[in-house]
Amino acid sequence: MLCRDLKPVIIIEVDDSTHDRASVKKRDEFKDKVFKHVGLPVLRVRRWQGDELEAQIKEALEIKEAGG
Repeated sequence: MLCRDLKPVIIIEVDDSTHDRASVKKRDEFKDKVFKHVGLPVLRVRRWQGDELEAQIKEALEIKEAGG
C-alpha cells in the first residue's frame, strides 16, 4: 500500500504463478471489489524492475487522480 499524507492511495499486489489458480483468482476478485468499493485502485504486477514498477505506479495514480 502506498500512502500520501498518511492516506492510502493505491494497493500494489505482486501476483506470482499461484494467482493463476481458480481459488486464488476468486480471492483476488473479491479483494479487487472491496478495494474498488472503498476507492483504492489495485495495481497487480507479475514481475518488475525498479523503473518499470515506478512507471506502472505513476500511470495508475494518474488515472485515479484524473478520474476523481
